[in-house]
Amino acid sequence: MDSSVAGNVSQYISETPDANSLLKIDGADAPALNVTGNPLFMVTHYEYVNKNNNDDSE
Repeated sequence: MDSSVAGNVSQYISETPDANSLLKIDGADAPALNVTGNPLFMVTHYEYVNKNNNDDSE
């Protein structure tokens, strides 16, 4: 978590994801997720932290 600015704790955000993955989870309950067919879950991987809220590189 980025706590570089007092009172403004947030997650780091990178403007460029390193990779994306689609996952199929056996047993995922499509009706409970309000989807039809086989639900897929997208995971975005972030490798780099560019700058924090205080505009410092980390």
